[in-house]
Amino acid sequence: MICPKCNAEIDNRFKTCPECGAAFELPPGTIFGDIRLRRKKKGKEKTPEEEKRTKRRILIGFGIFLGLLILCDVLVRTGVWETLYWSLYRLRFPMHYTPKT
Repeated sequence: MICPKCNAEIDNRFKTCPECGAAFELPPGTIFGDIRLRRKKKGKEKTPEEEKRTKRRILIGFGIFLGLLILCDVLVRTGVWETLYWSLYRLRFPMHYTPKT
């Protein structure tokens, strides 16, 4: 980074110039002037219709995730999950399974 006041070469970690003492104003969305926190928008702005579509897709994805979470909870509480687990275990490792007599 170069000091805007004295044109001295300065490391990016400094907030003030060690040569002249000038304070640096970092651009918004940056840390120490070199790491970007926010993406720059590339291309054109989204239309209101595209914004609605994006929000709808996010809500649908969240709904599907929540539904799967509830389904897994129901399967665990009813004992179906454990039955499925051991059935698949017996299929995968038949030599470890000894039937109860």
